[in-house]
Amino acid sequence: MPPKDAEQPTSVERQKMLSLLADEIENFDYSSIRDPGYEPTRRLSNIEYDNTVSDLFGIKLRPSSKFPNDLSGNSGFDNSANTLLLQPQLFERFVHAADEISNSILSDDNSHLHNDLHIHLSHGARVTSDPFLETFLSRAFRRPVTVHERDSYRRLFIATYQKTGNRRLAYKKLIDTVLISPQFLFKTEDILNYDDTFRINQFNLANRLSYFLWASMPDKELFELARQNKLSDHAILQKQITRMLLSPKADTIGSIFGGQWLGFEHLGTRIRMDPIDNPWCTDTLMDAMRQETAMLLNHAFRENKSATELLLADYTFINEELAKHYRISNVRGQEMRLINLTSPHRGGLLGQGSLMAVTSFPGRTSPIMRGNWVLTTILGTPPPPPPPGAAEFEPRVERRRDLSTAEKLALHREDGRCASCHDQIDPLGVALESFDFFGRHQVRSRGKTIDTRATLPNGSEFEGPAGLKLAIVEEYHEEFVKQLTLKLLSYAQPSQARMAFLYFPNGVAEGSWEPERVSGDGRLEQLNKWMKPLERHRKQLLIPRNIWTPRGNGHMAGTATWLTGGEYSGRHVSAGGKSVDQLAADHVGKDTLLDSLQLSVRGEGYFSKSLPRNAISWLDEKTPAAREIEPRIVFDQMFRTTDQFAPDNSVLDLVLEDAKSLQRQL
Repeated sequence: MPPKDAEQPTSVERQKMLSLLADEIENFDYSSIRDPGYEPTRRLSNIEYDNTVSDLFGIKLRPSSKFPNDLSGNSGFDNSANTLLLQPQLFERFVHAADEISNSILSDDNSHLHNDLHIHLSHGARVTSDPFLETFLSRAFRRPVTVHERDSYRRLFIATYQKTGNRRLAYKKLIDTVLISPQFLFKTEDILNYDDTFRINQFNLANRLSYFLWASMPDKELFELARQNKLSDHAILQKQITRMLLSPKADTIGSIFGGQWLGFEHLGTRIRMDPIDNPWCTDTLMDAMRQETAMLLNHAFRENKSATELLLADYTFINEELAKHYRISNVRGQEMRLINLTSPHRGGLLGQGSLMAVTSFPGRTSPIMRGNWVLTTILGTPPPPPPPGAAEFEPRVERRRDLSTAEKLALHREDGRCASCHDQIDPLGVALESFDFFGRHQVRSRGKTIDTRATLPNGSEFEGPAGLKLAIVEEYHEEFVKQLTLKLLSYAQPSQARMAFLYFPNGVAEGSWEPERVSGDGRLEQLNKWMKPLERHRKQLLIPRNIWTPRGNGHMAGTATWLTGGEYSGRHVSAGGKSVDQLAADHVGKDTLLDSLQLSVRGEGYFSKSLPRNAISWLDEKTPAAREIEPRIVFDQMFRTTDQFAPDNSVLDLVLEDAKSLQRQL
């Protein structure tokens, strides 16, 4: 910029512009940002549901094995608020699961649990639900139960007992109703209308901690500290974090957070070898490979290791079967244990067999897949997507059996269209070529020595997995630490952004939407009387101003090209270009579930005939939704932000349901 045929800035002007940009970015005062946002209401994920019912009743339960799989958002985690919707089919599974759980809990086989739960089934005992309700409801709702809630459930118990004369059925009705209630199935927090920062509720903090570190409900100690309002004490909070990390329940940091971030959770399901042709690839081996990576992450968190130790660790966790797979001697028994390594290649994340397996094709390695995985997953700097129809190698190169993989990649990079991306991807993948398709280290393949020498775009040379680890620490340390931090925050505070655009053509009551005062960065400082109902969402709203398009001729042409990205010619808008939502998605796409959500117009008049007619919001198959003037109505329709649980989904949720349905079909 600007185009080559336009007047160019001088070198002094360019340098001044770069200096201004560098100063704004590198010297920005991040302490001035005091808006951490809020955690939206979301459903428990399948894993969280299993862990929560298990901890609630004190018995291991896995009812989600009969649920549909949770999908992950762009964060990569399945606890994202944007994907944890509640469809009718899933609610039916929750009802069935509640029935099975209550039957199991109230059975004679689990009578040892009844005292702790204050369940009294013996005929000599007094018929009352009060002790049960007092303890069970607060634990199930993960906060103090209100008087109204307790009285409602008491009436339900009494009505059921009077109707059936059966204590067991009365308790079962209570348990079933609690387990399908929104208070149990959803994680909710109070949204307060404060302009300044504030401390969150003690029970909300306890829940955030427990679902981050344990993927489950708070235990008795956390509940008690929250009740005493002590979790805001820094020393007590640190002590609790240490205690929780030392608990076996914190293994979820490695298995869930690590498995979903790095992708090794798919080893043994999506990624596995045919056991007939590969009898060595057993379920126990793949389980040990997953455990190895999970235990490395758990160890780093529990021992408070530095982030770089995840890359440079000179130890690992293996058992006898995995040691044989790695050709490591003197390891006996199936128990996983820490061992010190003599090879510099094996330790750290980039030496994990599980991660080498999930970044390979069946039966062969792929330096491009591995290099792309390092850039995207480890460093958080994904390359642009490949052009349509792009193959790993051109056929003429693929047929050259006399060439090593590194030599084939070098030929591939001779194409200028490929070089810009593959200069970044290939060195990272080539360095890992000494690991085969299932993570075994080797120095020769097909009778030839494997060449793992590589050069980064900045000219730094290194060799093999050991050299790659050092190169990342030296050249990309900031990117790795930032990626690890972002992934932890995404997992701990799973609230992704939802993006929508409201475009106002002629005829809309613009004054209803104009705030009284807007800051320089587009943030709303004061709302007008029509927008007052949006006060609680004020910090979520952004008002862009003076947006225009250089393409088109006149007001309507500008409208069309802004919405569609097409070129205006006469009375028609051509296909192509980028619409406004797609431009925004380029910048905030990592925070949204969908890369792009294009909203189009359906108007009257000669020009609208050139525009797409597939409006996103329809009342039925043939009736578009009415145009609204009141901001709160539109905002609610788009984001469903009412205080109560809405009986139907928002417009965006409906789109996401269609997308999920399509993904399952594919």
